[in-house]
Amino acid sequence: MSPGARLPRGALRVLPRVTWRTAADSGLLLRALWQTVVLRRPVRGRWVSEPIDPADTPEARGHRIFAVLAGTITPNRVVGDAEGGRLVVHQLVGADEPLDPLAPR
Repeated sequence: MSPGARLPRGALRVLPRVTWRTAADSGLLLRALWQTVVLRRPVRGRWVSEPIDPADTPEARGHRIFAVLAGTITPNRVVGDAEGGRLVVHQLVGADEPLDPLAPR
């Protein structure tokens, strides 16, 4: 087991996308709040997952750390787990964006 974690390549490049996702998710949550409070329609969240590199290298650990931080900073998502080769995320409102911000589009 090698110690430490490295900032993944492309992390700085995707920060504008993460910022945009934060703003867009805020709009999704406002719509969900409107549906729940005003229209009295329940909004149901869901758990989703996708593969993530499970390797025990500084690069892979950095990738998982970045995916958790970038995924949790957006208001519509909470990362539940990033171990065992899967990134598990709860989304209040479904979105078509990949869970891992560093995943190829």
